[in-house]
Order: sequence, then structure tokens, then C-alpha cells
Amino acid sequence: MQAAAALLPATTSRSAWAVDMHAEKDPGFFDDVYNSVGKWLTEHPAPLWMVNNPVKRWVTTKAAGSYDRAKTRATVDAMLGRDDVVIFSATYCPFSLAAKKTLEGQGVPFQAYEWNTREDGSALVAELGEMTGRTSIPHIWIGGEYIGGFNDGIGEAAPGLRPLIASGRLGPALEKAARRRVGKSNRLTLPE
Repeated sequence: MQAAAALLPATTSRSAWAVDMHAEKDPGFFDDVYNSVGKWLTEHPAPLWMVNNPVKRWVTTKAAGSYDRAKTRATVDAMLGRDDVVIFSATYCPFSLAAKKTLEGQGVPFQAYEWNTREDGSALVAELGEMTGRTSIPHIWIGGEYIGGFNDGIGEAAPGLRPLIASGRLGPALEKAARRRVGKSNRLTLPE
């Protein structure tokens, strides 16, 4: 199992204390709890009205303020075009961290964009909401196609990373992305 500190980032002194305290007693404790919660969330995803809530999208758009939608969309499109697997993430988000650790564990190379460290981050999240109907982070894309977040997404076509893996569809999605990139320098190399 991975170390607890690797799964749950210590962003505050209180959380650092909690991770350190439990890590000394049982390093697998957080792994077990986190994976159990993640498994439950995969089997019982939040209702779409909660994840794709129009009020949440409205708040996200208001938080972004006035931004150039065309320019932001072009930025998102360029980011998606550079790499086969792209995660729009947040440094403080445990679901973002779990998605990155899961992909690393599967041997899948990816590019993560941490929205909360970017000057245009709020605009990116608002535009992703316009593109997908979902403003929750992370946003995971494979081969330019949206697959959802970590535990959930927006339906069967974009169920989220965990459900995609559980259904056996991650491999085919990666193969499709690799075929699209044939002859390009940033082509996905599939794990053996």
C-alpha cells in the first residue's frame, strides 16, 4: 500500500498532525479508509443534480468574473491537444490527488494543470463547466474526450476514472488516444 501521506496531502498543520499521528500507528489506515470511501462512492455516485448542479455552475462562473470565453476555450483546447491524458486538478483536492496516484499506479503518463495555482484558473474551471456541464474538480480527459472526475462523471459516456477502470474501459480509451497520436512526438506509450 502507498504511504498515507502520499494519498492525503498535508495542506494545513492540523491535517499534517493527523496524517503524522495516524501514520505512526498504522501507515495503511488512511489507505484503507480512503479506498473504502472511494469504492463506496463509485458504487453510489452522487446524483447528477448534485454534481452538475446549475447553482454550483453559476457560482463558479461568478467567481471567474469577466473573462474572455473564446480565449479561455482556446487555452483549454490547446492544453487538451498537447497530451493524451490531461487532468484539470487542484493542489488541495484529495480526489485530484487520488486520480493522479491512480493513473501513476496504472503506469499512465498524464499532464496535470492545477487550476488554483494559475492566474486564469477560475476562468478555466468556469469554461470546463460550460463545456461539460460539471464544475467539480478533477476534470479528466483522455484523447481529447472528457471521461469525468475521479469517482463520478456525467453519465455512461463519461463515468469517471474509477468507474472507467472498474468497467475495463480504461485500456480501450488509452488505445484509442494512442491511435489518434500516431506519428506525433507526444504520443501515449501504453504500459505493458
